[in-house]
Amino acid sequence: MVRKKIKKNNEIIHIGYFSSDFREHPVAHLLVGVLQKHNRKNFKVYGYSIDKVSEDEFSKKIINLFDVFHNVKNMSNKEITMLARSDEIDIAIDLNGYTQYSRTEIFAYRAAPIQINYLGYPGTLGAEFIDYIVADKNLIPKKSQKFYSEKPIYLPNTHMPTDNKRKVSNKFITKSEMGLPEDSFVFCCFNNNFKITCEEFDIWMVCLVKLKMVCCGYENLMNGHRRILKKKLLKEI
Repeated sequence: MVRKKIKKNNEIIHIGYFSSDFREHPVAHLLVGVLQKHNRKNFKVYGYSIDKVSEDEFSKKIINLFDVFHNVKNMSNKEITMLARSDEIDIAIDLNGYTQYSRTEIFAYRAAPIQINYLGYPGTLGAEFIDYIVADKNLIPKKSQKFYSEKPIYLPNTHMPTDNKRKVSNKFITKSEMGLPEDSFVFCCFNNNFKITCEEFDIWMVCLVKLKMVCCGYENLMNGHRRILKKKLLKEI
């Protein structure tokens, strides 16, 4: 049975973050500031790593931002749920959604009275056991709410956090250093190769052709992707 107890105003709320990405990963980098800003007088923050824990410095940094951290990779989904209940988690936050190494069944078992989809997968999970999604008006316009099973929690500006204490390089890098024309406008995509499909590439080509641009960088693509996209590029121009 899910714990139904409603905490009194003076009781500390237990928040549990569940993720496979407490390591060198965009989600973890974005989350640093959030974990640092939690008011420990009102909240106790738990981390549940559902994938292996790395030994690098950044992983150690983010793990140390939790009040309690559990490596639950080798536990079953039901065991993780029972652990969260024994920790008396009030709010469980799924940072994975339907992404690699996700373990959505934890939330199907009801790890906490309130369960939220946040950050890692900004689409609906279409599941009745996920109560809310953290969003903004750009991510989920009012007209699109009907496509979400979750109730949106709207943040005032953007749903996307960041670590504003990260050091930014002072080095000025010119376009010519990157082999690009100095008078060009640079379009960038930092996604993994498998996310660049022919459909996305066609959209890019339409933009480049309309802007009369023929510069397209794909040096970091794997050989198979490079051959396919080069073929399509030559066809477009």
